[in-house]
Amino acid sequence: MFASEETVTVQLLCENVMMKAIIDYFGKGAKTRAVDKEHFRAEVSVCVSPTFFRWVFGWNGKIKILGPGGVVADYIRMLQESINMYK
Repeated sequence: MFASEETVTVQLLCENVMMKAIIDYFGKGAKTRAVDKEHFRAEVSVCVSPTFFRWVFGWNGKIKILGPGGVVADYIRMLQESINMYK
C-alpha cells in the first residue's frame, strides 16, 4: 500500500494558517504559491506512509492532498478502512 522508501512529489491545498506547519515539516525549500485569500498550494517531497497520512489527518481538514491520484487513493483507502472498523 505505501512506498515508504521512495519519495513522491505531493501537491497539498492548505489553509494559510498552515504555512508554519508546512515549513516546520518540510523545510524552507517547500514550494508554495497562493491560491486565493484563504489558501496556498504546496508541492513537497514525501515518503508516502501512515506517518504522513496521520500528519495530514491531524490538521482536521486544514490540509488536503490534491495529488498524485495514487496517493489520494491510498489516503482514502486508509480512511475508509478506519471507518469500517466502527460499522
